[in-house]
Amino acid sequence: MPKIYFQKMTPNGYKQIEDEIEQLKLDRPAKIKQLQEARALGDLSENAEYSAAKRDLRHLESRLRYL
Repeated sequence: MPKIYFQKMTPNGYKQIEDEIEQLKLDRPAKIKQLQEARALGDLSENAEYSAAKRDLRHLESRLRYL
């Protein structure tokens, strides 16, 4: 069985991570709204705004899962 290593964390570092998680949760509805607005613009294959909004939302959700 592989060894499990834990990264030690200071109380301040823990607080920073909690704050980042909270901020990401607050930003998520706005990112979803941007995606919906970009989707409403029409053809998704040539819609740069849709692609950017989708990428931003994926990045945000990826960061939340990581933290």
